[in-house]
Amino acid sequence: MRIFNACALAWFLVFGVAATAETDVLMRAVGFALTGTDDAEPKVIGNRGDCVFTITRATTTSVTTDVFHLNSVQTDRINIQGWESKNPVYGIERWVTIELHGDDVVFEETSESKDDGSDFMRALHEANPNLFKPSHKSYKEHELRLTTNDSGRVKRAWEYIYSHGCVGTHSPF
Repeated sequence: MRIFNACALAWFLVFGVAATAETDVLMRAVGFALTGTDDAEPKVIGNRGDCVFTITRATTTSVTTDVFHLNSVQTDRINIQGWESKNPVYGIERWVTIELHGDDVVFEETSESKDDGSDFMRALHEANPNLFKPSHKSYKEHELRLTTNDSGRVKRAWEYIYSHGCVGTHSPF
């Protein structure tokens, strides 16, 4: 019995830790691919094999939840492009865009305004109550704009995602 337990423990340590480490790398790749930052904390919706991830962005006035359906993305149509612009105020700005296309929804966005309880917000709420209702939109095509200049790393993150769990689809032509 002790030999079996030792073997089971060794198997778990080798394969269980490897699976956890691979999942952690996948989640880091997803976070970077969708935001351009290492600080993103994507969450899985449902089964991880479905490759549906959510990222929440909050500002002082709103909360936005982005949902990405990565198995719906046509992987042969992902277009990653680095950009640069000279701005007289901010100097050189650099960013990366990623075009996502699919036959089904690839991106959903739900936004909701925050009410801080102030008199101004109370008056705004009374004047326009629809402003505080959640807004939900879904798209079969979406362009991400990431504030990073490392298009090579963005590309490697997308390649990792589709070689370690997500499958995506292909366009008919």
